[in-house]
This record gives sequence, C-alpha cells and structure tokens, in this order.
Amino acid sequence: MSYRVKRAFSFAAAHYLRLDYSSPCARLHGHNWNVVVSIEAPRLDANGMVCDFSRIKQTVVERFDHRSLNDDVEALAATNPTAENIAKAIADLLDAELRSAGNGAFVRRVDVEESPGSVASFVRDDETEKEAAR
Repeated sequence: MSYRVKRAFSFAAAHYLRLDYSSPCARLHGHNWNVVVSIEAPRLDANGMVCDFSRIKQTVVERFDHRSLNDDVEALAATNPTAENIAKAIADLLDAELRSAGNGAFVRRVDVEESPGSVASFVRDDETEKEAAR
C-alpha cells in the first residue's frame, strides 16, 4: 500500500537548445511551462501528509520561474535544458527536499508541458530508481 499526491503548477522561463541540427529552438525563447508532479510514499509524515502541496510548487518555482534555464538553474547547468531534462531535474530536486520528511516519499512522475500538446515525462517505475532517489 502507498499514498500518492499530484500537484500541478506553472512557471515562465526561457531557454535555448544546443542541437546537432538547425532549429529556431537554438535561439533564446520562452515558454509558460506547465508541470504535474506525482509523489508517492509508503506512509504519511508526522502531519498526516505525503508532503505539503505548497512545498512542491515553492521548491520548483523559486528556482525555475522567470529565469534562463541555461544560465540560472544549477540543476540544469551540465545538461541541455530540453523538456525531458527539465522533468528529470525537477524530480531530482524534489527528491532531495523530500528526504527530510522521513516517510519514504519520492517523486514517481513529472510531466512537463512546453507548449500545448507537447509533453515530456520522467517516470520512476523501477525499484532501483526509487532507491536511487533516496
């Protein structure tokens, strides 16, 4: 048995992609990113929650909102800020925050919508990955 919560939120940020082909995405441009985070835990924390919904949003928005993802976001400094890499960076960032709750909470899934209909997901579906998140 486990508990699961989802939190949806958005932030505005710019990026450019380093690509091996010609694309307008290689130029600086911005998006209103829509994010859905799913967090799972085998037990509730001392407050009777998987985690506080506002903490999920705050952790991400304070680091990503109104920033250049290439230049201002430490979690993306070593990678190309594609929607896929942004989803993974958000999962890793939140997992680091969740460790302190002591209830085994981890990020199961992050969906990042770059533009309407264009969604990238990072999903932890393997026990090894869940353990790596701890």
